[in-house]
This record gives sequence, C-alpha cells and structure tokens, in this order.
Amino acid sequence: MLNLPAEAKIPLPWLSNSESNEIQQFFLAYAQMHCTKKPLTTSFRSLYEDEHLPSRLRIAITAANNEALGEAWQCETGTKVRPEEKTYNFPHLDGIDFGRDIQVLPPN
Repeated sequence: MLNLPAEAKIPLPWLSNSESNEIQQFFLAYAQMHCTKKPLTTSFRSLYEDEHLPSRLRIAITAANNEALGEAWQCETGTKVRPEEKTYNFPHLDGIDFGRDIQVLPPN
C-alpha cells in the first residue's frame, strides 16, 4: 500500500464519487498519461518508425504484465488484463545474457 502523508492523498477530481482506492487510481493515472486519440493506422505505422511502442500497446502490455494491476482491479486470471502467460515487448531478446553477450563501449 502507498504510504503517503495525508496532505498528499488528494482524490482525483473526476473520481471524487468513485469507490476506487489509491492503487487503482495510480493505474488509471498511468493509463491516462499515455492515452492518445491517434488513429489505429498511425499506431501500426509507429511500430516500424518509432523507438517507442504505440500508447495503446504500452498500456495493454503494462497491464498484462503487472500482477499488481490485476490484483488491484480484481481481474480474473486468464483475461486480457491478467493473462496466464505474460507478454514481452521484445521477444527477439529472449535468451540474451546482457552481461555476457552485449558489450558496452566506453564513452569517447
């Protein structure tokens, strides 16, 4: 549980009548931070042209990989939000030992 001082526990104005707790509000704020109105075609194009995942995927993958989110919202195991098998952003990196296989070059 978050251990915040009382003055820091200000309810979100749009959730003032809500029954949500602090942890649920944290995940809502995270999702809203990445929320966009981009068309789906732009999201697909950005998979190839952008270094970051599209916001839709960023939110969905974070939700699916975060057990605390599933617990906070009491999602059943086996659903999209709480799948039995986790999703990975970069599956082609599985099996790489970053300590052994990747060499970091010293700064110039």
